[in-house]
Formats: sequence, structure tokens, C-alpha cells
Amino acid sequence: MTILKNTLIGGALLLSSTVAVASPINVGGVTWDPDAVFSFSGSETDYASFGTVLETATNGVVNDHVTGRGIVTRINKNTANGSEFCPSCELTYTFGMDLVSTNGSNFEFTNLAVKF
Repeated sequence: MTILKNTLIGGALLLSSTVAVASPINVGGVTWDPDAVFSFSGSETDYASFGTVLETATNGVVNDHVTGRGIVTRINKNTANGSEFCPSCELTYTFGMDLVSTNGSNFEFTNLAVKF
């Protein structure tokens, strides 16, 4: 009976030790928790971010180059949390792209370049 009990306890410990718990991920000082509680939508499974963006508008002429910049204001949260994911920094980005075609309010771009 003792051998059976020890085997069951050992098996339970082994199974419980194989459960994966993701720890926070840090890239260049920006940290996020992939297990953070957040209401993900669609195919998002472990990461969502939101921010503000400023861009130069195109006048609808093909080959116009559109540029912009922005700041990420929240990661895996419903409220701004920059002090959590980037405690001593600011996560910003720039982008540029070329207008290929336009049809009324539909625009098609190419050569998108994004830098964080």
C-alpha cells in the first residue's frame, strides 16, 4: 500500500511540474506578461497593445510617401500602463509607406517600414 501511495504522489507531483507558466517577457527594457488577464478578441492569444498615432495625410496622388509616429500607451490592459511595461522609458514607433492606388476612400499602400 505504501509503494502504491508513494507512486501516486510521485505521479501527481510529476504532472503538476509539467504545467507551463509563462513569465514576463523583456525585450530592450519593455516588459509584458503573456499571461496577463485581458479580454482578447479574435485570434489574439497572448499580446495586445494600443497607442496613439500621428501621420502625414496623403493628398491622393499615387507615389505619395506617408510618414507617421506614435506611442504605445498600453499592453495587455484596458487602461494606460506605461509605467508597468516600460518603467523607465517610452515605447514609440515611426513608420513610412508609399501610396500605390486610391479609389475614393480606399487607399492601397506598399513599402511599409515600421521602427520601434
